[in-house]
Amino acid sequence: SLVTNILEFSMAFFYPKLRTLLYTIFLKKFPNDKACADHFFEVRYQNDLKCPHCGETKRVARRSDSIRKCACYNCNNSFSMFKDTIFEKSSASLHVWFFSIHFILNAKKGVSALQLHGEIGGFYKTAWRICTKVREAMGNINHSYLMNEKIEFDGTSILCRAYLLVYLMSLINALTLS
Repeated sequence: SLVTNILEFSMAFFYPKLRTLLYTIFLKKFPNDKACADHFFEVRYQNDLKCPHCGETKRVARRSDSIRKCACYNCNNSFSMFKDTIFEKSSASLHVWFFSIHFILNAKKGVSALQLHGEIGGFYKTAWRICTKVREAMGNINHSYLMNEKIEFDGTSILCRAYLLVYLMSLINALTLS
């Protein structure tokens, strides 16, 4: 489930020895762009796609020739399923985006664009743009979702799972920038 995925990825922050294991889990869950697009579609639209042009919900489907595009058979328009998200108008692959988000969220002291560039390869400008967009999305978190109760923990234990779960769910919502 999505909750399990989030907790598995976030635990690398608390248990650095699991970083290699979590990268392996990441590759199993997201082996290619299609798997990333399918996961994104499921989380964002919950299989309830709506045309941004005419508002049609019944005659709208994902296109078979492109993993990023959807088609409305009511108004005959195509649109990106990444509209109004950090992935919009990006030529970088979804696998690179998902790995970058995974890498940034699991870093203990933050990630520079140069460090991300070393991890994903390609151009420095791409790494800089990804870092900037992810940081921007992380700053758009609605903190009203977070718990208001006091949670006590010591330095060797992990945070309360409920607090972590609520924070990560609000982060995922913020990453869609909608």
